[in-house]
Amino acid sequence: MEKTVKRNITLSLPADMIQGAKRLATERETSINAIVADLLCNEINTGWDSYIFSADAFLARARKIKVKMPPKNERWTRDSLYDD
Repeated sequence: MEKTVKRNITLSLPADMIQGAKRLATERETSINAIVADLLCNEINTGWDSYIFSADAFLARARKIKVKMPPKNERWTRDSLYDD
């Protein structure tokens, strides 16, 4: 198996963007490096890599959604889904 050679880069970003990136990385339980790498991969590559990145992003967002489940042995009705 071929080893990928990695090199460091330096980014200059506004302080508020860095703070936002740190919060995002904490929420996603990952690193800023991994987020930037995923974003660049998505921009550079097409096909399967982009599909995997998009699917991962969708699933990460879906996991954050809080759904109120009906009590056991009850079913949702169309009207109840739109009640306030």
